Amino acid sequence: MVHVGHCAARPPRGQRFTHGLAMGLPVFWRPARMLADCRIGYVVFEAERVPSGWLGVLRSCDRLWTPSRFGVEVLRNSGLEQPIDVVPGGFDPGVFFPGERGSTDGTWRLCAIGKPEGRKNFDGLIAAYRAAFTARDDVVLTLLPTGNEAGRPWLMRMIEDGAGPGAAR
Repeated sequence: MVHVGHCAARPPRGQRFTHGLAMGLPVFWRPARMLADCRIGYVVFEAERVPSGWLGVLRSCDRLWTPSRFGVEVLRNSGLEQPIDVVPGGFDPGVFFPGERGSTDGTWRLCAIGKPEGRKNFDGLIAAYRAAFTARDDVVLTLLPTGNEAGRPWLMRMIEDGAGPGAAR
């Protein structure tokens, strides 16, 4: 297994890998220079269209990976025709574990991270959470809004509208 921060050695001059993977913003990729028989691009983005400046780079990949069906739809709608796979994000609990193993106060903690905009469905999340839990339950939902400063007042209104003495935390 390769962990973040570790890199494989470069292949000797003239040797090729069977697969090469480019991640991050496609504007910085150079797939044509990858020493690989199959060039894969892992694309994560928040827009409904791929920026036009990325299309040439993405077309030079033999295969694309994206973390959601939404991403596949956006890539297809942008005219990309190569194979596209959904490869969800994840983590290895053997490597990453916040806090000390086994240390807990018994509270279930849920966290949602994303832009406070309609597509992220924070309103559906909050409604479902409030339908499932009350203040008597040892459960806490933490929302971490990222970017989109204009959406923060909307998110705060949703939280405050359902707040009350019996509302879930």
